[in-house]
Amino acid sequence: MILLDTNVLIYASTDQSPFLEWARRTIATGVAEGGAAVNAVSLAELCVGDAEPEVRAAFAPRRG
Repeated sequence: MILLDTNVLIYASTDQSPFLEWARRTIATGVAEGGAAVNAVSLAELCVGDAEPEVRAAFAPRRG
């Protein structure tokens, strides 16, 4: 089980990120090899500034 850092989530959800592929591979590997988790603080940080944070919150767990 790995706990995903906020930056990994941001990189995985930002198409212009130079770390996009790395972040998505990191999430996919975590899910495939024992699980990946996001804590409430990281999820809240990911949603800061969103007009509709519930949309991102619903999308985040499906990554990977």
